[in-house]
Amino acid sequence: MRWFVVTAVLFASSASAQSPECKSAKKEFAEREEQLTTLKKARKDMRDVLVTAKKGRAHSRALDSLEKADDALEDAVKRATAEQLQRDKLTREICK
Repeated sequence: MRWFVVTAVLFASSASAQSPECKSAKKEFAEREEQLTTLKKARKDMRDVLVTAKKGRAHSRALDSLEKADDALEDAVKRATAEQLQRDKLTREICK
């Protein structure tokens, strides 16, 4: 039980000792992570729409547009993921 109390106190003191830059970096990281999750969900939804359109034999122009939108979402997810990895590294450096 004492070990738990000591751990909790140490954790609380280290959390309060974080610099404002670290707190800001962590907050931005969390916000961007939420945006990335939303973007990934949108991409999944777009794939579902595209599959449904193909099954329903949608017009070729509509399919082309859906495929272009899907490709754009895929690129956006890749870009956002790479940016988030960089942000993670930067956040770790700031919060050392």
